[in-house]
Amino acid sequence: MITAIILSATVVLLSYVMIPSYMVSQKVLHPRAKTLDEAEKMRNDDGIYKPEDLNGTRREDIALRSDFGYDIYAFVIYNKVPSEHAVILSHGVTCRSELMFRYLKIFLDMGYNVVFMDHRCHGRTGGDVVSYGYFEKYDLAKAVRWAKEHFNGRIGLFGESMGAGISMQAIELTDVDFLIEDCGYSSFGEEIHYNLRSTPFVFDAVHYLPSRLLIKLRGKYDIEAVSPVMSMAKAKMPVLIIHGKKDSYVPYTMGEKIFNAVPHDNKQIYAPEAEHAYSVKYDTREYKKQIKTFLMRYGLYFGDLAATGKVS
Repeated sequence: MITAIILSATVVLLSYVMIPSYMVSQKVLHPRAKTLDEAEKMRNDDGIYKPEDLNGTRREDIALRSDFGYDIYAFVIYNKVPSEHAVILSHGVTCRSELMFRYLKIFLDMGYNVVFMDHRCHGRTGGDVVSYGYFEKYDLAKAVRWAKEHFNGRIGLFGESMGAGISMQAIELTDVDFLIEDCGYSSFGEEIHYNLRSTPFVFDAVHYLPSRLLIKLRGKYDIEAVSPVMSMAKAKMPVLIIHGKKDSYVPYTMGEKIFNAVPHDNKQIYAPEAEHAYSVKYDTREYKKQIKTFLMRYGLYFGDLAATGKVS
């Protein structure tokens, strides 16, 4: 009788620990990415991107192959004014390149060609699990190499949320002229801790370690090795950090940690009273002004040169 009770209690306890932990690992490794129709509807409802933003531009698909054995879907929007500069945009988790069109006009107006890419397990790019930069940074570094082969000017990175995390980690693999990160996490392990603490019926102290173990077993990476803040401690390029103070998904304190980790003074931080990934929508005019001011400060703004007919 006692043995049966102990056995039953053990099964209940293990179920309580492992079932939620498995669900966490599943959500981390295999988040449901938005379909093209969903992304286009969100983009149109967002209201920032307008079809006329593409007037005079030219689109070209980019053939990239990941070192991990899948095709990377990417394309470039060439500025209507010939330019030798490019910025690569990286989207957030569950999103895809089409949703990054909200930033297109900003960078076209700054004199850049704009490269879009779907990260692994998103959009039309292959891959087996999402790793929040652990594997994706290598794909992004490959896109940077493509940009350097095709443009003779400045190359920059811009990322939103997970895309910011990927961009920050990629700087350890490749040299770029600037980095703008919007609402990125300082550490993915810390991000999991934060979200577990706000998830009903899940306890950080109980479920974090089993979740971490399951992600490592199933995804072949350690979430604590996904650490953008450690990468940023090695940053050499100018950095602009954008992080909404009301961000309830990736807390603003993470943006402060990233800012403080950058080991030089060529850095700026912009902190509007915005929710996660909503800084650009909160005040689009000010958002663009902050980016322009940042680029001008470091000789990376080429918008005024567009009037001459060539940005070089």
